[in-house]
Amino acid sequence: MPKEKMWVHTDDGASLSDSHKIEGHKSALARDEDNNLSQATMSEISDTEELEDAALVFAAGLAAAGLVWFGVEAWKRRKARKEEASEAVALVEEQDDVDALIEDTYAVIEDSKTVQSVKPQASSPEDDLDEDERQAVAKKALRRRAS
Repeated sequence: MPKEKMWVHTDDGASLSDSHKIEGHKSALARDEDNNLSQATMSEISDTEELEDAALVFAAGLAAAGLVWFGVEAWKRRKARKEEASEAVALVEEQDDVDALIEDTYAVIEDSKTVQSVKPQASSPEDDLDEDERQAVAKKALRRRAS
């Protein structure tokens, strides 16, 4: 049986009846909500109408592809922002570690100043001399005693 694409026109509120000859197909009769019969009319689909339908399908496909692309790009940007945020948090944590190290270093310096200020002063002027000067002073003292 040959097939043709056609526009089916029915009265308002009517729809095609089921075919009694071929199961799953429709007949040329239309029934409305009150079960009143009318005849459906058909007209050929022109080439321009087919092209318009194809163009609509193509445009819908492009729109869907664009939405998918937009969604993927938005996901990529969100993932990149999350990674940047993680890196920023890591840098802040490292900075906190450096700040703590600096504070500890200052505390050690302050403690060493305190220890130095508590260190007993030299009991004699000879304690401030280096080794060569001590030997010279010791020789002078031995000469005095010997004389």
